[in-house]
Amino acid sequence: MQESPPHCLKTWLSAYSATSLFVAFLANLPHGSAWLHDGQVLADHGTWSNPQLQALVQTHARLIQEYRCVEWQSQGPSPAAPVVDQGPQVNSPLLIPPLNQLAQLRAARAHGENAENAQEEAAQGLRMLDQRRITAAIMKLWAPHV
Repeated sequence: MQESPPHCLKTWLSAYSATSLFVAFLANLPHGSAWLHDGQVLADHGTWSNPQLQALVQTHARLIQEYRCVEWQSQGPSPAAPVVDQGPQVNSPLLIPPLNQLAQLRAARAHGENAENAQEEAAQGLRMLDQRRITAAIMKLWAPHV
């Protein structure tokens, strides 16, 4: 696959982050399934026929194949499961949530937002990585700069 320039790379990472958050948002709406058609189920990425959701699947695969990302392994529906957003780690792969579990995630807290509730929120379950963290990790691996 041809290498993307950095601005294109940031654009598709932005789309990945936004679409992942949209899946989580839609899954938490009382009638979120009403927005889906043709038997699509947010918890089953194999049913996704929407072009944006299919692009999310392709980007997810690209992150794993080309940028050394690794899906975190589910530990079951434990309320005290680890937070996906694990902070900067040197030379370790970026852990990303499996597509079939995006519907169970919540958005990462914005930096400094509700900082007093951070421990309580962390204990409530898994969170999606924020776009800034994903972009920073991937840009470190961008081939022309490695």
